[in-house]
Amino acid sequence: MAEFMQIVLDSIPQYIFWKNRDCMYLGSNRRWAEMAGLGDPNNVVGITDNDLPWTSEQKDWYAMCDRKVMETDTPMLRIEQSQRQANGELSWRETSKFPLHDTEGNVVGLLGTIEDITERKISEDLLKQSVEKFQNLAKQGELLNQISTQIRQSLELESIQQITVNEVRQLFSADRVFIYRFDLDGNDQVAVESVTESGYSILGNAGMNGRFHHQYIEQYQEGQIRALPNLTTADLDAHYSDYLQILQVQASLTVPILVQDTLWGLLIAHQCSKPRDWEDNEINLLLTLAGQVGVAIHQSTLFAQTESSAAEAREKAHQLEENVQALKRAQAQLIQTEKMSSLGQMVAGIAHEINNPVGFIHGNLRHVENYIRDPDNAAYRSLRR
Repeated sequence: MAEFMQIVLDSIPQYIFWKNRDCMYLGSNRRWAEMAGLGDPNNVVGITDNDLPWTSEQKDWYAMCDRKVMETDTPMLRIEQSQRQANGELSWRETSKFPLHDTEGNVVGLLGTIEDITERKISEDLLKQSVEKFQNLAKQGELLNQISTQIRQSLELESIQQITVNEVRQLFSADRVFIYRFDLDGNDQVAVESVTESGYSILGNAGMNGRFHHQYIEQYQEGQIRALPNLTTADLDAHYSDYLQILQVQASLTVPILVQDTLWGLLIAHQCSKPRDWEDNEINLLLTLAGQVGVAIHQSTLFAQTESSAAEAREKAHQLEENVQALKRAQAQLIQTEKMSSLGQMVAGIAHEINNPVGFIHGNLRHVENYIRDPDNAAYRSLRR
């Protein structure tokens, strides 16, 4: 009968064991004995958990559960836990323990069943990771749309850059994010940055005159990125490495900002607290944002040019209006001058007409006076008669 019972127990896919009140093993099926490294179920009788390859934490946990089941006469069901097997592999088990009773109902031990849920646990973990990954991707996509909208709504270059670095640092949980601007006059420098409160600011910093960036200009122009997960093991120029150590940088991610297929600058994320493996979705996200920034910068430049042209046109219109007003004033003055000239000519004509008889009279006054004074004058006498 005992042999038949052992055959039945060995046929069950679960791991099965039983103990007495002193937590001493009284037996098991073959599956449990092999898992414990004992091989034959006959080798199980008389041992305790202290004789098995469990960790100290596992032994303490098993002893506590056993006492609780037997002292309270209450089963413990579906306890999930990890377990180190005899071969050293870590597996996951779902354990249930039931109190065993004698004919009088007294607790005399316990029966334990264990089901290997390693594959299920792995699947659950993978599913959880997938869910978290897709949730993160969805969150990143949502934030990307928000950032893109904010960038497109602003036509001011400085505002576009500041929004970008602020949002990227929050999204990536990075220690420092900044835009390195290539200047046509050679005055390359950090244009804008977002850094943690305890971080080291590099705003306006030229970074060793941009020497370590210029050696990669051709690659950046082609749209290539530089992802460095651990700068202590990266093959870098010694001066560049020393400079990054001053900034306490342990990992960096650099993507180019292209405006109309021309390298305009770099969008760079620094991790200073620890090395960091940059994930593909993070790299793609930063590339996408850099593309959005490039488009926004182009739009901002066009807007600035339009504003400049409009201001120039307004200035020319103002000057033209002033010239028109000056011409009108000159014309009015000319008309007034012509009027005064005509009036002068008329007055001169009238004066001339008046001057002729006045001159005649004035010229003959002396003769009239002589006539009047000479009584013998024939003409005078003639007038008296």
